[in-house]
Amino acid sequence: MITKLTLKGWRSHWDSTLEFSEGTNALIGVMGSGKSSVLDAISFALFGTFPALSARRLVLEDVIMKRPQKRAEAEVRLEFEWNGVAYEIMRRIDRDGRRVAEIRKEGRLLDSGVTKVTDVVERVLHTNYDLFSRAVYAEQNGLDYFLTLQKGQRMKRIDALLRIDRFEAARSTCTTVLNRIRDSVRDKSAFVREMESGDGMRRVDGIESEMRELDGKRRNLKLKEMEIATATNKMEEEIQNVRKKEVEIRSLDVEKSRLLGSIRILETDAVDVRADVLAEKKKLLAEGMPHIQKQKETRDRKLRDLTNMRQRFEMAIEEAARRIEALKSAGAVCPTCEQPIDEAHRSAHVVEKEAHIKELRGNIEHALKHQADAEKELAESSELMESCREELHELDKRIALCEQAATKRKLLEENTRKLSVLEVRMAEMRAAMDGVSTDGLQDRLRVSSSALASLRTELRGVENVLIDRTNELARLRERQALFDKHREQIQKMESLADDLRKFQSALEETQTALRREFVVAVNATMSQLWETLYPYEDYIDVRLGVSDDYTLELKENAGDWVPVEGVASGGERTTALLALRMAFALVLAPNLRWLVLDEPTHNLDANAVEQLAEVLRDRIGEYVDQVFLITHDEKLEDAVTGYLYRLEREREKNEPTRVVRVMNPTTV
Repeated sequence: MITKLTLKGWRSHWDSTLEFSEGTNALIGVMGSGKSSVLDAISFALFGTFPALSARRLVLEDVIMKRPQKRAEAEVRLEFEWNGVAYEIMRRIDRDGRRVAEIRKEGRLLDSGVTKVTDVVERVLHTNYDLFSRAVYAEQNGLDYFLTLQKGQRMKRIDALLRIDRFEAARSTCTTVLNRIRDSVRDKSAFVREMESGDGMRRVDGIESEMRELDGKRRNLKLKEMEIATATNKMEEEIQNVRKKEVEIRSLDVEKSRLLGSIRILETDAVDVRADVLAEKKKLLAEGMPHIQKQKETRDRKLRDLTNMRQRFEMAIEEAARRIEALKSAGAVCPTCEQPIDEAHRSAHVVEKEAHIKELRGNIEHALKHQADAEKELAESSELMESCREELHELDKRIALCEQAATKRKLLEENTRKLSVLEVRMAEMRAAMDGVSTDGLQDRLRVSSSALASLRTELRGVENVLIDRTNELARLRERQALFDKHREQIQKMESLADDLRKFQSALEETQTALRREFVVAVNATMSQLWETLYPYEDYIDVRLGVSDDYTLELKENAGDWVPVEGVASGGERTTALLALRMAFALVLAPNLRWLVLDEPTHNLDANAVEQLAEVLRDRIGEYVDQVFLITHDEKLEDAVTGYLYRLEREREKNEPTRVVRVMNPTTV
């Protein structure tokens, strides 16, 4: 039993809470007030979908409130009791497509996730969405839907309700497959007949015999080809060897000429020179050079010392002259000692300084004389040192020439020896080539190559014929294999067709049996319901008649069955249709004992509405535990035995739905 439903942001419901009880619960309101949204929410909470969504008449985002304020998400909470256990389901969706779902049992989280929650509900209720939407949930204006169907369509609809339309689809598929098998057997049989009437199969033995002969001929030609090719290769190698020897002899002649020229030159250059005498002289010269170098360095230092001495004397003269000028221009104070000075002392100091200058100039002249001598001595040492170096360099050159002459003497000996060996080799090669001619070898090679080319042409011809026969034999064998395969397939397909026809017949018998069992169960259930739902005696029973299609029939007290259409009054028609709807629910979902009716008064007159209200109020409770009634007809308020709600909404003002509780089970 469903006990409570809470809607937040669901269609026109801002935040609505509805409680339900056993018996008939009703939602009354004008069109667009949000009544059907409640039933959609119940179905969505249980199974994650509802008829308009599963039929793709709208998308899931459409159920999120858009007016008067756009909500970011919608949430549905449903509480129900089953076998004394309380369950609560919550499902939430947002505009980004995210979906959240969870189910609790006695307040404890049982599972979460959209699919997992649906699986739990189906296990608990022993009902899936397909069965719920077909047997329990009568969509808006759907109570008399059965009678609005044209004859010929009712059986299809009820077969779909029972899910036995799949048998019809399977039979149709069998027919399609049988037709395809028949066409395939016809095509394959034509191929088999063509193969049997042709001579292709008989040609296999002849082709195999011809191929054996051709293969023997090919092997013989291959052997001859190998013999001639081997002889030809040997001749080519022999010609190459002769040509190599000819080239080598010419090369040896060139080398001989070169060696003779080299020997003549070496004989001219290889003179005797006493390198040891030159080396000893170089040694003595090298040993004397350090003494000369030391003497040069000594004279160089002496010259630098004389130059420095002269420069010091010149600086002293400049300093004395400066002091004389300072004394002459000074007043009564000495510029040197800063003591008083008279003229006599000044003159004495000047005379003393001038005498010192004279002495210094004499020293300078003496130094210049010694400096000139030192420069001369240094020049002599430098010339001697340079002369030694040049003589040492010349000795090195002469020693190198001596060494080269020795090397040339050795090279002369080596070249003379090589010339002897070369002359012996040339004599041997000329002896080996005596009587051998490349022209004769070339003539023999042309004859052999011609024979080889002719043989290979014949061999290619044989191999091409052999390839053609091999391909032809492969095609024939492939057709033979296809022939055998087609015959085998024909047998299998004929056997399969027999099995399919048997299966098709079994499907038809099963479909008929299921339809018959369903009708028996529905009619038995309607007979029990009729006694309760219809208290009058003019019609004593109701049934679902079957001929070419289903008809809803009433049994007159005289025993005749008459169709509801065109005979029964509005009330009788409504009661019969309600019995049919309840029978469907009880037969297809016997454990659920719920019934959902959305606008059941469509096409009913006032009398029929009153009779429907009476049935829902007083007679239905024995068979159905809980009824959900959605209507705009206030006359059906009399049918309520549980909760009655009035749903109000001013659509032109984009207001949300207001849920007003009119009565509850304690006030009924």
